[in-house]
Amino acid sequence: MAIQLMPTQLSATTLSVPEPSQTPVVLLVDNDPLCIQHCQGMLDDLSYPNIGVGSAREALDCLARDSSVEIVVADAAMPQVDGFMLIEEARTRV
Repeated sequence: MAIQLMPTQLSATTLSVPEPSQTPVVLLVDNDPLCIQHCQGMLDDLSYPNIGVGSAREALDCLARDSSVEIVVADAAMPQVDGFMLIEEARTRV
């Protein structure tokens, strides 16, 4: 499984809705539940299956048990383990 890094700024006009058989599962990682909720709403509107978690530890646990996750979108400023550290750790475990 390859972890893809998403650009930090996307507009809805740059995204296209994928075919259902090609739709990657997106893992959203943020310690702010409202941010997760808003991002999940946008991904739902675009027909992307997604999982939202509130910490890097939860994200690593999710990646360990769910091999369908192909994209990780993480908050860069989370407490304890930030998004950059999470991605580095995820890459070593995959």
